[in-house]
Amino acid sequence: EEPILVAVIEIDGASSGGLLHLLGEVKPEDLRIGMKVKAAWALPEVRQGSILDIRYFKPL
Repeated sequence: EEPILVAVIEIDGASSGGLLHLLGEVKPEDLRIGMKVKAAWALPEVRQGSILDIRYFKPL
């Protein structure tokens, strides 16, 4: 069974802190502090204008 991976994502240009969200398309052994990621969005027709429109973050 695949582990559920989460991280605190810091948005470039935002104030300090971050948001806790899922990671995807990455193996646990490949995770690194400070790695650059991008959002994997839900399909436009199912987006609702919430944070849940981001399915997960994945490495660049």
